[in-house]
Amino acid sequence: MEDIERIKNVAIYLRKSRNNEGEETEETLQKHRKRLLDIVKKHKWGYELFQEVKSSMDSNRPEYQKMLKKLHNGYFDAVLSVNLARVTRDDAEAPKFMRFLRENEILFITDGERIYNLDIQEDWQALKFTGFINNWEYENIRAQLRKGKKDSAKLGRWSNGVPNFGYIYNRLTKTLEIDENKAIGVKMAFQLVIDGLGVDNVAIELNNSNFRTNKGNYFHGNSVTKAG
Repeated sequence: MEDIERIKNVAIYLRKSRNNEGEETEETLQKHRKRLLDIVKKHKWGYELFQEVKSSMDSNRPEYQKMLKKLHNGYFDAVLSVNLARVTRDDAEAPKFMRFLRENEILFITDGERIYNLDIQEDWQALKFTGFINNWEYENIRAQLRKGKKDSAKLGRWSNGVPNFGYIYNRLTKTLEIDENKAIGVKMAFQLVIDGLGVDNVAIELNNSNFRTNKGNYFHGNSVTKAG
């Protein structure tokens, strides 16, 4: 029996990377989702979608662990993902995941409809090599991002995402400027801490004074600690 004929139900795994892996937009995730769902519809496979926003280096991802449990219990014949890097880039987790698929006789399918049967040595080596290339690309991207941030910092430019509470980002000069209105909230927060108030209560006072974080959210203790 050909591998494709074995497939009745698949686990679709989608992951949007966090900022430290290179920021991705929601549009990117939607495109990936549509691409994979089109494959499922084409072949009339049953499926369950596992989707999360996490680092590929974190093996404790809730949806990832949920998928592994269902795979182990025989719910699916294959895992469908954009590529191996979307599942994991970790040097230790990738071969562990591949062994898991082989031991449970589960196929791996990419968005190019390439089916990997890890019982076949050629497929094992091909997917392993793909994982190596993906990890190399990931490390190269991270290095370039770090270099870009350092170069921007040397030029006095801001390159670390949303600025802390009390500052606004000037897109023309690519620098931070003091937000005079929010600066009042910053002074207020510092004074409350000096007066002995805990960060949770400082958050309440900021919220009651109609201050919000730079993302427009209510303050809580953790956001006060991180300066909004």
